[in-house]
Amino acid sequence: MIALLAALACVRPPPPPAPPPTPSLRPGADTDLVYFVLVDRFANGDPSNDQHIDLADPQAFHGGDLQGVLDHLDYLSDLGVGTVWLSPIFEMRTEPFHGWGAFHGYWVRDLTRVEPRFGDLALLQQLGQALDARGMRLVLDMVWNHVGFDAPLRQTHPDWFHPDHPIEDWDDPDQLENHTVHGLPDLAQENPEVYDHLRDASLYWAREAGVDGYRVDAVRHLPSAFLRQISDELHATLGEDFWLLGEDFQGDALSLAESQRAGGFDAMFDFPLRYAMVDVYCHGRGPGRLASVLSADRFYDDPGQLVTFLDNHDLPRVTTECGGARWRVDQALLFQFLTRGTPAMTWGSELYLEGGEEPENRRDMPWAQAEGPSWVAALQRLRQEQHPGEGVPWILAVDDTLFATVRVQSHGASLVAVNTGEAARALPLSPELEAAEPVSWLEAGPEGARIGAPPAGALMVPPQTTVGVLYRSDTSTGFHAIASARREAARQPTEVTLRADLALDDGERLVVVGAGPELGNWDPARGVELHTDEGGAQVGAVSAPMNAVLAFKLVRVSADGAVTWQEGEDRVHLVQGSDTVALRW
Repeated sequence: MIALLAALACVRPPPPPAPPPTPSLRPGADTDLVYFVLVDRFANGDPSNDQHIDLADPQAFHGGDLQGVLDHLDYLSDLGVGTVWLSPIFEMRTEPFHGWGAFHGYWVRDLTRVEPRFGDLALLQQLGQALDARGMRLVLDMVWNHVGFDAPLRQTHPDWFHPDHPIEDWDDPDQLENHTVHGLPDLAQENPEVYDHLRDASLYWAREAGVDGYRVDAVRHLPSAFLRQISDELHATLGEDFWLLGEDFQGDALSLAESQRAGGFDAMFDFPLRYAMVDVYCHGRGPGRLASVLSADRFYDDPGQLVTFLDNHDLPRVTTECGGARWRVDQALLFQFLTRGTPAMTWGSELYLEGGEEPENRRDMPWAQAEGPSWVAALQRLRQEQHPGEGVPWILAVDDTLFATVRVQSHGASLVAVNTGEAARALPLSPELEAAEPVSWLEAGPEGARIGAPPAGALMVPPQTTVGVLYRSDTSTGFHAIASARREAARQPTEVTLRADLALDDGERLVVVGAGPELGNWDPARGVELHTDEGGAQVGAVSAPMNAVLAFKLVRVSADGAVTWQEGEDRVHLVQGSDTVALRW
């Protein structure tokens, strides 16, 4: 913590006091910061509603409530939070189930009542009004897939549920939607009475508590037809600015994009980028992982609507993933806040709260650590002022240790570069950026984290460090022309030759398999098969957009169909023209 405080002493002073914020029309704006509060673990503002509290038991209730959230709105506002997302606040099962705690709220008993341990409707309304007064929004966690194990609906409406069959094949769409998740009673959303119940409860909270949107739990287990119908009806009734954020544990961009379109969601959590950031910053993977994921943005209707995050209540905390190395977390945060989409934080992660698998990842908010400057607050302040996540993306370079990408805007540009190597690297710049003057420099690495003026001389990325560079222009002509050219070039596919000087066994085939539809989306049966040319080399071709990053491996398929994957890191190639990629095993 001492190193971070020393580093943050270099953070530029705060801007002059600003006028009161004006509420945006919906959560998820470019300058928003979504903050997830697990209500029971955040703050105990009203001890009178405590029941069977045991702070020493990670599976027990710890006393957090809605009053605790109200009491800490200054903290959230100072952090730059625009949207507060609460875990389920509905009346819930309160007893453990086979040793697993119920404090998280996802085992709902009654979707139309506030859990008494957390407060009541009047208190929820008060919270919503207090957020409105600050220009902040309120999002509730909505559970449409299931109910708690002992929910009264099981007795009053047994016909509202699918049979209690567990999911045995997680690749079977029917089982995913119609079987039970962890044994929880599975609602039959195709039943009109069930649909009406879920819709009416959703409308109730929006109207009675002034809720601005819902984070929808367990999207993977809900029928797309149901999601599209309820999404359309909620938007038609509550307005197009009512925000629906989907949680779909998809590490594949193509699948996530289709899930968003099919369900009618305004936004989705960016699981592909989360996995890539943790792989690179915590587990030593090459920065090509980041390049490949961002290159897949072309599959989304609007990648700016993705919500980025580093951890949540179902995953290990990022500080734990990074082995307690806070400087690595600082790098990941810098990358997250300079990337497209809307950043989200999980309670306490800005304070380096640790925790592995459930329930250790659901520890109490460490309020004793909340003093002093915050790296997240500094990053969010810059994001609000300079909008670095906007613009037309353009990848400048990618190799085994370096990834650099820029977002070109009409009024400037924002660049982020990741160096995972042991030696400093020169910052790769386009001619346009060489001629421009940087106005802000962000840096996070082993030596600390800072935001300030760019260093004098050549711009270098220190080893094991992530940097950001912001450019601004007094005139829009130069950068606007760059943005237009980059956008047009990205639409132009080009053919890339794939060549491997590799001898094959009799009947053996060589296939290039990788991310995206061009390379089979990691399915060897749909990859690009290479064929032997006159010189004995294995040759093939793939068509991909300019500036796309191809991430791939070689796969040997024997005469009997056995598949052998190339070991090691994925290969990456930045498409910059009709060039040839030399492949090696």
